[in-house]
Amino acid sequence: MKAITRGEPMIAKRKRLILVIVALLLLLIGLYLYLNVRVGDAQAVAWISFGEVRARVDLQVGETIAIPIRVENAPVHLFEMLLHFDPDIVQVEDANESVEGVQIGAGNIPAPDIPVINMVDNHVGYLQYAIAQNPDRPAKGDGVLAVVTFRAVRNGSCTITILPELRDKNGQELPASFENLDLSVTE
Repeated sequence: MKAITRGEPMIAKRKRLILVIVALLLLLIGLYLYLNVRVGDAQAVAWISFGEVRARVDLQVGETIAIPIRVENAPVHLFEMLLHFDPDIVQVEDANESVEGVQIGAGNIPAPDIPVINMVDNHVGYLQYAIAQNPDRPAKGDGVLAVVTFRAVRNGSCTITILPELRDKNGQELPASFENLDLSVTE
């Protein structure tokens, strides 16, 4: 049996202390990296809204309202949306009478370099809109994606449902949060 000298317990204690310090440093580095990724993810989520219009709008029959579709926090190069509405309650007004059919208005982000589709069906209550920007010019930040002008045609209420899709310059889908809009029409 080997005899323990005075120096060996001290060396064992130092080794344990060094292992604990290394483990704590690794834990702190891991926590730092985890939080940075989580915060980065949260900042990458775009917010799509109906501009200054909030959750509910009240209109009278015959009244119109121009509603901007806004984006916040997005490096967007392609925007596409499907929007549904009750055509018995509201109709979309034409933003470009020089083009056949009913159109909505373009926004300022992405810069409307390449109009892909701008189609409204007031009989069904559906619109499809897509716009792309030249990938050589980055689009960043906040702005208006499109402007939809509704005209109230009959008493009632409906929900304007938006299904947006945003893509970056590499074609990758960007995560987005959005809300729908409730409209109420009275005489």
